Amino acid sequence: MSQAYALTTVLETLDSILETLEDIKSFEGQVDFKTGAECTGLLCFLQSFNFLLTAHIFKRVFDLIEPVSRALQAHNIDILMAIELIKKTGKNIKCLRSSEMFFNIYESVRKFAKDNNFEFELTLPTRRHRRVPRQPGELSNDEQINDPVMAYKVNTYFVIIDKVSSELHKRFNNNSIMIAKDLSLLTSNN
Repeated sequence: MSQAYALTTVLETLDSILETLEDIKSFEGQVDFKTGAECTGLLCFLQSFNFLLTAHIFKRVFDLIEPVSRALQAHNIDILMAIELIKKTGKNIKCLRSSEMFFNIYESVRKFAKDNNFEFELTLPTRRHRRVPRQPGELSNDEQINDPVMAYKVNTYFVIIDKVSSELHKRFNNNSIMIAKDLSLLTSNN
């Protein structure tokens, strides 16, 4: 089972998962306090907008990576086709790294939450900023982002996209692609 399938299943059955956790918390949590506390923690986490937003971002990334993963794991792999698919996926992931794409995902998550009648707050929490003391001789100030949406975009969304992009490039750089192209000449298709 792939990560994309698992994440899609969680998002599609989130209502049922939340109801089940509530039932467990109500019945088992009265007797076993540890179980009740764990259910309460899971409910708080799964009912946060932060969880939904992060889950939808990873779903978008997994949807792009899934075809490459399947092609690379195929029994009768076509190496040249897989290389082209890797290049296309790298470009598509780089296209995700824009403010416009982030806000499209952000709005689709808000719509998803409203369509599923989730009753939790549809905003990101505002975090208290820590004051970092300036060192002797330091002239610059650290710029802090006060808007929680912008902070999430910069500190989470862009970091996810950059990490996926760099890992894809690290695993499939020009040297490994050239070797794969040479290996493709040894297959029975060529």
